[in-house]
Amino acid sequence: MGASYEKNSLTLPGAVAMGTGVMIGAGIFAFEHFHLSKSGDEDDTAGSQTKDTSA
Repeated sequence: MGASYEKNSLTLPGAVAMGTGVMIGAGIFAFEHFHLSKSGDEDDTAGSQTKDTSA
């Protein structure tokens, strides 16, 4: 009862590797976003890059 797979099909080890890579990649982006949102001016709650200096 050998398992036969179609050419270029996704196997269980391939699916596990892909899922692990996706989770690590998403974690890196979430970690980066969290730290970038915490850096900068404390009064800039909107996250804009420019400040209105006309007032």
